[in-house]
Amino acid sequence: MFRFFINQDDQRIRIISGFTLVILILSAGFSVYSVMQSQIEEMATSGLKVALENKVKLIENQIAYSVANTKTLNTRIFLTQSLEKIYVDEFNDEGIAGLIKSVDKILTTHF
Repeated sequence: MFRFFINQDDQRIRIISGFTLVILILSAGFSVYSVMQSQIEEMATSGLKVALENKVKLIENQIAYSVANTKTLNTRIFLTQSLEKIYVDEFNDEGIAGLIKSVDKILTTHF
């Protein structure tokens, strides 16, 4: 029944309106993409920057912890050696001097 009312002009109007609709949809999509692209890039770069800064802080903390442990271990070794020297010979001046040096080092470095 509707075919009776459809003629060549209606078909042209449909084709033109279809192309117009497709062009409008594509242009809207590209404009939204161009606006959102910069925001998405900024969010991604800021997220990566924060992640890398946290990784750097973690590595710095691990290095500081390792250095502190090394200093503590170093001081303990000398302290132990000095105490062993004193234990072997109570009147050993070298052991007492080493012990005093180790204690001074502990007091100055807070270890």
